[in-house]
Amino acid sequence: MALPGMADDRFQTMSLQSAGACTIANKERPACAHESNYVGDIDGAAPELKYMRYTARRPDLYVTKDIEKSSPMKLHARGPQPNPNEWHNNPIEGSKPRETRFKSNRHTDPLAPEYVLPRCKLEKPPTPKFIRDGYTVTDIDGTVPKPLYPLAMRDTYNVHDIEGAQASWRPRHERARREAPPRDGLDVRDIMDEGFTTTRVTDPMNPHYFMNGMETCDDPIRTKPRALPKAIPGPYRSLYTDDILGAKSGWRPPHEMQPPPEKRRHWRHTNFVGDIGGAQADTVQHTIPTKRRTNPLNPAYRSLDGDILPDPTKPDFSHIYDHFLGPSQGP
Repeated sequence: MALPGMADDRFQTMSLQSAGACTIANKERPACAHESNYVGDIDGAAPELKYMRYTARRPDLYVTKDIEKSSPMKLHARGPQPNPNEWHNNPIEGSKPRETRFKSNRHTDPLAPEYVLPRCKLEKPPTPKFIRDGYTVTDIDGTVPKPLYPLAMRDTYNVHDIEGAQASWRPRHERARREAPPRDGLDVRDIMDEGFTTTRVTDPMNPHYFMNGMETCDDPIRTKPRALPKAIPGPYRSLYTDDILGAKSGWRPPHEMQPPPEKRRHWRHTNFVGDIGGAQADTVQHTIPTKRRTNPLNPAYRSLDGDILPDPTKPDFSHIYDHFLGPSQGP
């Protein structure tokens, strides 16, 4: 307890741990409405919830609010609402205090930082004017030694002019296939293209030439013959010769035909070959012609002497006939 007449701060010292009221006022913090580390307005600077990518903005297919008269009417309709900007002075210039805070042009985008570093323009050192080289004596004869070999020496190890003497060398037909651009199997321009088409006129009946930039051609009226007359729609009677005797092929005068054709009744078939043996179909014989009988049902064979032999299927009773009737009485 402090004594009368003595202050109560007798135990206060310069130490920060001593009790007592603080006499240093706190520094007022500036009111800053803009956050310099805010990156919400930069695309890609904030993490994305992938499970809400397709569900956050998915339309509700069962809502019928956008269809007129699909919802019940309000029981108590609200009247006209007051204009919220009625008591505002936003459109009046100078009616609000101006912003006096410091605006910086510093880029604070961490995804695309653009910093302006201190720089300066370097001046090129001045080039001294060249007057002459006092140590050069090449223009004085005899001050430079002559080369040991006046002519250029040939490179004896160079074999580039010898075909096949290089590494990975291949014949020309293989190099053409390997070094050629890739072939397109669906490219048919070499088949379908018409190629070069000349515009030169080579018609001798209608010459048309350009000489010295001038067009030269014949008169289309006086240098051409007249057109042919129009064709007559009908037969050409002047080319018919049916009414002229002797104007047909194979015609013979009537006095040479005995009898005349109008009195003749017998016409011979000149292509008939029925009376010629072997001239008919399926009558040719592809074997040796012989008179030998080979019919087993009617055998009539001849011996080598030309005598007719008896029938081999008929029994031989000649010995019986010779015994009873005699040799000369038998059949």
